[in-house]
Amino acid sequence: MAKEKTDAPRGGILHFVRFGLYKRNQGRITRQVSFAVLAVVIGLASWKFYQTLSARIVPGATWLSSLNTSVEVQSAYTTATDGTLTFGFKDETTSAVQFDASATEVKDALLTIDGFNDLEVAGSGTETAPWKITFNDPGNTDLAELTVDGAALTGGEPFVTTLSDGINLAEAIDFYSSLLAFGIGLSTFLLGVFISYRIVNLPRFADFLISVEAEMNKVSWPSQGELFRSSIVVIVVIFFLALTLFVYDVTWSSLFKAFGISPS
Repeated sequence: MAKEKTDAPRGGILHFVRFGLYKRNQGRITRQVSFAVLAVVIGLASWKFYQTLSARIVPGATWLSSLNTSVEVQSAYTTATDGTLTFGFKDETTSAVQFDASATEVKDALLTIDGFNDLEVAGSGTETAPWKITFNDPGNTDLAELTVDGAALTGGEPFVTTLSDGINLAEAIDFYSSLLAFGIGLSTFLLGVFISYRIVNLPRFADFLISVEAEMNKVSWPSQGELFRSSIVVIVVIFFLALTLFVYDVTWSSLFKAFGISPS
């Protein structure tokens, strides 16, 4: 006699790499609820995992060591033939310097701006030999471009340009570390969701959930009126028991105090 065929797929661990649904029209509610619970648990665990990674991925990891750091370098010059100019950064302004000021004079003027602690200046301020300003401190930081007020210049105007932006390695490391942690957390969540999907479709577990739903369908659930009346009975009994315990407590406490058994 030929053996009866079963629709339970074979393959053991291979069930986890399948995409089909096992007995898709049976046990839908219990399987969907089980999947939702597993997905929520995995989502919370993945979020906690992401937070842990964000706090513990050490800046300066070897995979980021290839990033090059550079300081901010800007240049300025004027085509004027006479007069003075001032440099500005954010809401601060330097004292006036001559249109043909030396590199040292420009450096001294810029160092009066709050936050400029160490910089180098080279050049004479002409179009062919502009003042080249290298910011060492603050270093490795993308600074806003200097402004130049040339209202007191005659015969020309000032120009400023950024030669190279400073790169803040610490910020880059924090960004890529957070991105890496998020990617790992998201991958963990997606993998966990897929495994949960496959678990509720494993033949043995799916058959168990199908049988659970079948038994639940046989249960005679109370009507709304019966549920209301039963709830009232439970609430009344709870309050009655609480009142009884209260009366016992007050009565015995009073007797013990009256006979001096317990301190008053």
